Amino acid sequence: MLLLSQQAEAQQAPQSTTYPSYNPNSTSRSPYAEEKQEAKRTSKGKKKKRSKKKNKKNNPLYQTLDEAREQFWDRQEKLAKERRKRAKKMEKPQYSDPTYFGHKRKPKIRPLHKRKLCKECGIVH
Repeated sequence: MLLLSQQAEAQQAPQSTTYPSYNPNSTSRSPYAEEKQEAKRTSKGKKKKRSKKKNKKNNPLYQTLDEAREQFWDRQEKLAKERRKRAKKMEKPQYSDPTYFGHKRKPKIRPLHKRKLCKECGIVH
């Protein structure tokens, strides 16, 4: 009889545990993230917005179509020059020859009994 009454009480009143509020729609994994965001929203410290200086040279409102085209082609020429420079650099044997792997200068090939592990590339030569 006593056992039956204890089981009935256990079914009626499950143990209550206090967990932080869980929102299944939240993008954050932390259960306390929403509380932190609410605290930030309610804080009194407001930052002043900085006024941006208007640069008439780069501002599209003050440019004519010809000036904008000219700036565009100037940028394109500059980028093309940089690409040519990079391509010329990559033609060097340091970058194009596989025997230079990880080295500025080609590693010396030693006799088999004198070879050692290279710290730069991890290959024995």
